Order: sequence, then structure tokens, then C-alpha cells
Amino acid sequence: MAHYVGLDADRAYAARAMPHARELTIDGTTGFVYEFECEFGTRYVLFAWFDGLCYKVKLVEPDFERTGPVGHATHLYADGTLCLDPQMHGLRTLADAYTRSVVWATGHSIFRTTGVFAFNVTNLDRTPAT
Repeated sequence: MAHYVGLDADRAYAARAMPHARELTIDGTTGFVYEFECEFGTRYVLFAWFDGLCYKVKLVEPDFERTGPVGHATHLYADGTLCLDPQMHGLRTLADAYTRSVVWATGHSIFRTTGVFAFNVTNLDRTPAT
């Protein structure tokens, strides 16, 4: 479980370290929408929030239904939430969630090209997904 540092601390981190981040409240949940272009030129828009136990990140764009399969191979749950830590189903800090989500985006872009998700220590089978 994460120790929630508070929305003010999250706002300060987002302003300092998350380019183009803006605060957004959806159905009572406050988080941060941010966008970036990964190393391969794919534009990603993500939403990070604290769910009461840990920080989670959801893929907003590109539309995950059009990016290929979801699940273990892509580290993307069916609801669009990124699998950034399988033991916790989230992360301890907004900084960790942001950093891992940017790395996830590069791995996801590589998966879309090769069928293998990069940066996956549990991915012992390097057979491309079909």
C-alpha cells in the first residue's frame, strides 16, 4: 500500500516533472492527464490517479482497442489500465507511476512492431504474439 502524500504534493510534482500535465476530476476521482511522444514517435495520452491504495495509470490515447491485444503480453488490462506492478496493481508514488508509464509506452510501441514487449523481466518466451 502506498502512503498518500496528498493532492498538493501531487500537484507540485506534476507541475515540476510532468510536461503538459493538467489536473482533471472525473466522477470524483482527481488525477493528472499528461501526454508525450515516445522514442518511436507515437503520441500517448495517459491519466494517473491515486485510488486510495496506490497510484494507477490508464491509457487514454491511442485507443487501446486498436493497439492490439490486451493482457499479460502488453501489460495492459482490458479496462485500459497499465500493469506497472503486478504485485500491487499500482505504484507507491505519482513519480513512480509517471516514470514507469513513459517506459511502458516505449515497450508498448516496440510490442506493436515486433510482438514482444520490451523491458519485461518475466517475458522469458520471446516468441512474437500472434
